[in-house]
Amino acid sequence: MIAKHIAKRNRHILLTLARKHKNEAVAKAKLELQPQREAVCLEVPFTSWSGFLRHEAENGNEVALAVLRSSKEAVEPERPSEIAADAAKAPVKDWSRHGLDYAAKPAIRADYAEKERVLLERDDLSASGKRHLQAFLRMEEIAAEAKAQGRDLGTIKRRIDGKGVVVFTLGSGGSIRDAGKEVIFSPQDKAAQVIAALYAAKKWGKDIQIEGNLITRSREQEREREQARREELER
Repeated sequence: MIAKHIAKRNRHILLTLARKHKNEAVAKAKLELQPQREAVCLEVPFTSWSGFLRHEAENGNEVALAVLRSSKEAVEPERPSEIAADAAKAPVKDWSRHGLDYAAKPAIRADYAEKERVLLERDDLSASGKRHLQAFLRMEEIAAEAKAQGRDLGTIKRRIDGKGVVVFTLGSGGSIRDAGKEVIFSPQDKAAQVIAALYAAKKWGKDIQIEGNLITRSREQEREREQARREELER
């Protein structure tokens, strides 16, 4: 338990650092379990009902193919000629590679979780300096994960403007701005929107809301966060 005589600001810093240690430990644990996960993915080449149907359809199951083509739960089996025609149109997934495209993610996330924890433990940086470097690490992690999946995001330029906002400029010309409590992206740039959503999820978790070209924490998540923070500081 954190002693009450510690200043609230220092307690907040210690609690934040403790969460980073936890994130790093979880990421490294997932990395250690990755070989088992890959083995399961090779043995069971689907992780959802639709994945199961696609797998069965590619192996000639006419009912599975009919269900995929229909919005209904059950349909009549199709004639062999129709099955062949549809199978010829549909791209065939290489199920032997199922899950392996994401095998690098645990290693990347463990690496960046450690980098973020080390960053927060540094005494030679100001709080704002740490926030800026954390932002850079988030975008680097997104780019690394995309590259591991065969998607090169290209050169992403970064800078800090006069108000302390972190600005990322994409190769497409679009931009993403981290203003602290909100992430703003170029509204007409699809790549900027996708990357901004990934960035916001790295920063706040999956529970985010997008309104126009503005991304924030969900209102419910923000309320829960503030309540949890007050409770932590009052302990």
